[in-house]
Amino acid sequence: MKFTLFLCSIVFSAGISSATAIYDGKDIVRIREESQPTHFCNPKRRREAVSLLRALNPETIDHFMTTDRSEWREAIDKRGYKEEAPQGFVFDEEEPDTVPLYRLYNEDDHDHFYTTSRKERSKAVQELGFSFEGITGYIYESEICGSIPLYRMYNAKATDHFYTSSKEERDSAAQAGWDPEGIEGYVFPA
Repeated sequence: MKFTLFLCSIVFSAGISSATAIYDGKDIVRIREESQPTHFCNPKRRREAVSLLRALNPETIDHFMTTDRSEWREAIDKRGYKEEAPQGFVFDEEEPDTVPLYRLYNEDDHDHFYTTSRKERSKAVQELGFSFEGITGYIYESEICGSIPLYRMYNAKATDHFYTSSKEERDSAAQAGWDPEGIEGYVFPA
């Protein structure tokens, strides 16, 4: 009975780690601590995610992303951008295990730039002529709960940063002159 109560208290205890009891048939010999992830996949979280919308201005070769549908629509209707496929779903508020996706813009180069790195954001503003435009949304730093990579690419000739969640589109962009810069983070599939 004591053993059962003890195991129940371990299972139901709150915390980031769980304990595994090692039982030798008579007594508990030792307790082994095991860390658990701080995030538990919750289907409700995914339902709360919003579309990461993308558009392209073919005249200036600038890819633009936002979660604000009216901002996206204005870019298409009034600023020469063309609608492109959404790149997945992100959160519009911070959730456990997510990081901000910062949006910056270089007016001279007509280039939107997105990063999850504060250091990179600061360098872009202080040294590379970008203006900080805010947080586009919140994405995962690692693959979790069925999320997929958001690839980042850059074309120096076109001075364009390009982001896609499609491997095929990433590969096609690479053949067209965009250099892969890695995975910016992880989003839910569109």
